[in-house]
Amino acid sequence: MSILKIKPDLVGQDDELEGVVEGIVFSNDENGFTVARFLPTEGKETIRIVGKMIGLKVGEPLKLEGTWTRHPKYGINFNVKQYSVEVPATLSGIKNYLSSGLVDGIGKEYAARIVAKFKEKTLDIIEKEPEKLLEVSGIGKSRLEKISAAWKSQKGIRNLILFLQDVQISTNMAAKIYKTYEEDAISVLKSNPYKLTDDIFGVGFRKADDIAGKLGIEKNAPIRIESGIEFILKTAADDGHCFIPEDVLTNKCCEILGINKDSISPALENLLQNKRVVLEVTENGKRNLYLNSLYNAEKNVAEILKSIINYPGKAFKVNLQSIINHTQDKFGIELADKQKEAIRTLLERKISIVTGGPGTGKTTLIRCLVEVARKVGIKALLAAPTGRAAKKLSETSGYIAKTIHRLLEFNPGIGRFMKDETNFLEGDLIVLDEISMVDISIMSYFLRAVKRSSYVLFIGDVNQLPSVGPGNVLKDMIQSGVIPIVELTQIFRQAKDSQIIKNAHLINTGEYTPQTIKNRDELLDFYFIEQNQPDVVLDMIKEMMKSRIPKRFGFDPIEDVQVLVPMNRGEIGVNNLNTELQSLLNNSRTIVEKGSRVFRFGDKVMQIRNDYDKEVYNGDIGRICAVDENLRTVQVKFDENYKVLYDYEDLDELVLAYAISIHKSQGSEYPVVIIPILTQHFMLLQRNLLYTAVTRAKKLVILIGDRKSIYIALNNNKVHDRYTNLALRLRIK
Repeated sequence: MSILKIKPDLVGQDDELEGVVEGIVFSNDENGFTVARFLPTEGKETIRIVGKMIGLKVGEPLKLEGTWTRHPKYGINFNVKQYSVEVPATLSGIKNYLSSGLVDGIGKEYAARIVAKFKEKTLDIIEKEPEKLLEVSGIGKSRLEKISAAWKSQKGIRNLILFLQDVQISTNMAAKIYKTYEEDAISVLKSNPYKLTDDIFGVGFRKADDIAGKLGIEKNAPIRIESGIEFILKTAADDGHCFIPEDVLTNKCCEILGINKDSISPALENLLQNKRVVLEVTENGKRNLYLNSLYNAEKNVAEILKSIINYPGKAFKVNLQSIINHTQDKFGIELADKQKEAIRTLLERKISIVTGGPGTGKTTLIRCLVEVARKVGIKALLAAPTGRAAKKLSETSGYIAKTIHRLLEFNPGIGRFMKDETNFLEGDLIVLDEISMVDISIMSYFLRAVKRSSYVLFIGDVNQLPSVGPGNVLKDMIQSGVIPIVELTQIFRQAKDSQIIKNAHLINTGEYTPQTIKNRDELLDFYFIEQNQPDVVLDMIKEMMKSRIPKRFGFDPIEDVQVLVPMNRGEIGVNNLNTELQSLLNNSRTIVEKGSRVFRFGDKVMQIRNDYDKEVYNGDIGRICAVDENLRTVQVKFDENYKVLYDYEDLDELVLAYAISIHKSQGSEYPVVIIPILTQHFMLLQRNLLYTAVTRAKKLVILIGDRKSIYIALNNNKVHDRYTNLALRLRIK
């Protein structure tokens, strides 16, 4: 008889049960809600247990506290309020426990062998004398090490999960916390849960604050307010700001933390004394608060730029016209006046900026400048912010270009760049392309490694979106007035035939008029498809990706086509489009689940944070090329010669990339881009957003949406102001 038949009248009453998990019906890894089949020790039939039980495994013996309830569809359940994992007492229980997949290196076969050898002492042996496992057939030193490490880790993770039962924290997050702090994890959480925000990707202030509240940390605790201040400054940096005015910070603290202004000053003073935050008072009395790292970065960039400008340059005793003639003959081109001016400026001024839209000859200029450098006997280095931008620069210029990180030789072992003010870059001319993408922190690292005697040329398009990271480096350098600017405006003959380039310039001036194509048989490089219904737009994008683009133009829908979207949310947002396009384009049965996200073998994915250890950076796009379910790893191929291995716990660094935000596309080029623009994107529609999206395409643009939304974008040319002081610092003598 089942326990339910013995106690049919217990609905609504509290109870305690002991038994074993027989199966998992449903589990949400993000919030821990689980439905499982449970066999009570004193019963013969399983019951349904329901509640927050993170990381539950089949075969685990549990002690439960909860309440009997009746579900209208599923009948009687046991709603779990508290639970603990018990040590199994029977041989079959121990074998099931070890066979559950709880411990890497022990499957059903090895569980049977180990239990047969050590009987009831099995768990004590694994815990206290693991070396004795070598007596079991098939277990060698490598498997022993794997079992020991997994046992220790799982025990620590389980203790951590139980410690945090009242907090919504996933198994994967618990694993990351344990991996970071190991045996000290619980003591770190007790003393300062806000430390998680600095040490673990994916834990923000709100999650740490939730943990802190459950652990009894008071609302006005200095440690909470200090972490809140840093959270506000970091959030501002994520929005592109280098600092926040003190009054803005104070108001946000009161709003977000639910405290009064009087509580802020002591915490802020402590942050200032410990140099985690910097207060700068300007000449006009404005009080600005910086994160220490951003204050130093902005200050360094200004000081180094001015020191390079003022450092005596190498006198190039050359016949400029002769060099220009040589370069034109070699490449079979005729340079425009502005391009000749740029070469002249480079030879006369230590730092210069060249800006211009697509088709204006920026790439041709780079080829010529490097040839000039070779001709006059100086060493040139070429760099760009991202791998895709560096690859594009190499292909178009004919010279080797590196990412900034590779140029500066980041060493993951010691966590810093090897090239800096103690070990300068060996280049007399350094060309940095796609400068609009470079944030203030990366600019600081780059300039620290530049010899003061070097000549530096920054190339970019000032009309594109500013960097994803804090600062507005290109715009600030231009507005400072201390660096010479050459603006390329002439569109060259071969570029004039491109509707992509023509329409990009019309968008930039706000003069673009969306026109549908009347002759559908004509192959063009730019199409506008008018449609204002989101569900229809979604269906059209899917049809284009699945059949129309591959059949009509011969492009691969995954490798060659990139969907660029203004925002993440909504039916025509990045998140939903990725879910739809993954189902459409990838039917692989090899699946890895990460919370609510699902990755499949062959998926197109994007890295969303800089990971210096893996040498892969925010915005890098690759394909999942291997999944190892036993080792719980996923391998991603980012280019022909570079693959990166991810543990399952690290998969929150990846997102699907069939569709990406326009902001994330900066510096990249794709053969084909599809750009949906609808009124649901209203909050983010700007001219430079549309301009950036269109200029990402090399061969084909498909703009799909309604005219109203496009006109909203064209007429919104107000650039979001960022709190930066680089231009002001550059102007100070």
